[in-house]
Amino acid sequence: MNKKEIQRIKALLFVLLIFSIPAFCGCADEDQNSSVPKLEIEEEYLVQDFDSKKYDIQIPVNTNLSRDEWRVTSSEPDWCMAAKVIDEHMIRLYVLSSEEPDVREATVKVASSVNEYTITVRQLGYGPAILVTPLSPTTLAAEGGEVKLRITTNIDYQVNIQENCEWLTETTPPTTRAMTSKERTFHLDNYTMFGETRTSTIYFESEKYQEATAECVISQKPVDPTTGDIEVGGDSMFKPTGGTANQYQAGMGIEKCWDGLGGDDIYHSPWSGDGTKFPVILEFDFDGTHTLEYFIYTPRSRGMANGECLTSIVQHKTHPSIPRLAHLISRTQLHQANLQWTIR
Repeated sequence: MNKKEIQRIKALLFVLLIFSIPAFCGCADEDQNSSVPKLEIEEEYLVQDFDSKKYDIQIPVNTNLSRDEWRVTSSEPDWCMAAKVIDEHMIRLYVLSSEEPDVREATVKVASSVNEYTITVRQLGYGPAILVTPLSPTTLAAEGGEVKLRITTNIDYQVNIQENCEWLTETTPPTTRAMTSKERTFHLDNYTMFGETRTSTIYFESEKYQEATAECVISQKPVDPTTGDIEVGGDSMFKPTGGTANQYQAGMGIEKCWDGLGGDDIYHSPWSGDGTKFPVILEFDFDGTHTLEYFIYTPRSRGMANGECLTSIVQHKTHPSIPRLAHLISRTQLHQANLQWTIR
C-alpha cells in the first residue's frame, strides 16, 4: 500500500468520524428524553358528558410508564368502568345506559408518581337536563377570541346571554342550532379598558322544563398597561424644575423621580425609624413654558413588589389665583404596572 492510498484511507476515516458524531449525540439526547418519566392527559378529555345511552370510548394518555407505574380507578364501577389499554396508551371508559331519572356522576382517578388526573363523567337520565362542557378556556385575554362549549341535553333549549352585554355574542352557524348540535361557539370582542376583569354569563334554559337549566361564566382580562400603550406621536418629554416631598428616605428624595437614571435609583418613602405615615405628598414644580398633557407613574422595576398605588389624589393648578382641582384615582382604575394619569 503506497503513501497516497494510506492518506486517502485516513481522510475517509476522518470524514466518517465527523459524520458519526452528530448521530451518536442525537441518539444520546433521544435516550435521555425517553428516560424522563411522564404521564399526561389533555385538558379537553377531563370532562366527559353522555346522554342516557351506553358508550364505549377511549381517552389518549401520553406516557412512557410501565403497566404497574400508573393506576386507573372509578368511583362508580357499577355503571362507569375504567381500565388501562396498555399497548395503545389509552384509558377505556365503558358507560352503561341509564334508567335513572336524574343526572348521575362518576370520577375516574388516574394516579402515578409523576402526575394525577381526575376525569369527571356525567350522564343524563330520562328526566330533562342540560349539561355544558367547555371545549376551550372560558377566560380570555383582552384581545378577545372564541369560546367553544359542548351541550349535552335531551330537551329543546334556548341560549340567553346576560343582559346589557354587548361584547359577547354567539357565532354558531345557523345550520347547527338544532337540539342535536353538540357544540356552540361564542365570540369575545377586544377589551380596551384597564383595571378589572369583565364577566358575563351564558344561560341555557327551557321554556317547557324550567327546572332544567345550565350556565357558563365567561371572563375577559383587562389590558395590561405598559408605557408602550401611550401613543406619544410628536409629544416631547420635559422635566419638572423642582419639587418637594413631605417625607422620604435619606438619599432617595423627590429629585429621583425625574433624574432619568431608572433602575434602583428611585424615590422612596421612609422605611427606617417610624416608617411612612400616610398620606405621602409629592409636589412637582414647572416653569410654565410647556403644556402638560399627561404623566406616567412607574413603580420600581426590580426588587419587592411595592410602590403600587391603591388610592391617590392628583391635584393641579395653573395660577396661584385658581384653586386646585382634585382627581381621585382608586384601585379599580389602576394597575400594578405602569399608570397613566391625564391632567385636565
